[in-house]
Amino acid sequence: MRSPDPDYEEKRQYAAERLQEARTDPDVTLLYLDECGYEKIPSLDRGYEAKGEKQPTAAPSQSSNQQMRVAACLNATTGTVHARRAEETGRQVLLDLYREVVDCYSGARVIYVVQDNWPVHYHAGIIGKLEPQQWPWPFKVPGNWPEVSSGATAKDPLPIQIVGLPTYAPWLNPIEKLWRYLKQEVVHLHQEENFAPLHDHVDAFLDQFADGSQHLLRYVGLLPN
Repeated sequence: MRSPDPDYEEKRQYAAERLQEARTDPDVTLLYLDECGYEKIPSLDRGYEAKGEKQPTAAPSQSSNQQMRVAACLNATTGTVHARRAEETGRQVLLDLYREVVDCYSGARVIYVVQDNWPVHYHAGIIGKLEPQQWPWPFKVPGNWPEVSSGATAKDPLPIQIVGLPTYAPWLNPIEKLWRYLKQEVVHLHQEENFAPLHDHVDAFLDQFADGSQHLLRYVGLLPN
């Protein structure tokens, strides 16, 4: 199964070359970015429990459901995770996340951020705060949005280069497997009746990768088993 993007192979190769660059040049950092949502009502999945009549169940909440969003970056060479949690992951959340990674990798010559084609990623209000972009293809946004210029810069542009993935190609973004890991370990069949404790569990799960993780790199497929 492959993407309908006519430039699929070229974009895939471009991202692969940037990854190889990060692996061989200590002054280059590459991050995979994506967003994920989870809900107050536990998601269903297979589970194991001691036999008997009093097994825990993922019962629907008696109150209205709620949703939370997480935006995160995964360092392709260290396994470090940078995450921001918010009710909506809009432009401001993404810019705050960008500023965080720029502060963390202040010594990098270039910071590549690999991401999918969610239009908000390419809004002029975001791209315009970055350094002039080298991405060879046009940024795709709705026609009624402000025009995006790859050379638009703010007074103090963030030193980030965007690497877009082919359309409908989530298998090329390893951070998708981090979300699977999060759901397996925390979100599926969770027993929290209130939303706040679940946030704490999600934060704790992501925080364990704040200093990097070889295990996580293997889990998402960036290191051999």
